[in-house]
Amino acid sequence: MISLRMGALLMLSGLLSTQAQAARFVLARDGQPAAAIVLSAKPTVAAQFAAYELQWHVEQMTGAVLPIEREGTATSGADDATRNGRVPSSVPRRIFVGDTERAR
Repeated sequence: MISLRMGALLMLSGLLSTQAQAARFVLARDGQPAAAIVLSAKPTVAAQFAAYELQWHVEQMTGAVLPIEREGTATSGADDATRNGRVPSSVPRRIFVGDTERAR
């Protein structure tokens, strides 16, 4: 059985699997977060754990602590900003974890 930590690492490596993707999806820059982790409005314990694991691993690699937000909150931008599958350039990148509206 694969551990949640290993699963998070595999997910992250999948996001950054090619150099072209890595160039377009920046998680952190100069020790500052350039992305946020978004959970559903009512996340499962497993989704919360995965988000915290991802946050911890990114911090270990970059020194940046990615914020963890809930879908539908004013700060997440995950409701209106991403409804059509597009994230405006003014909104930081989002990593959706768990059963979010965006994943449906």
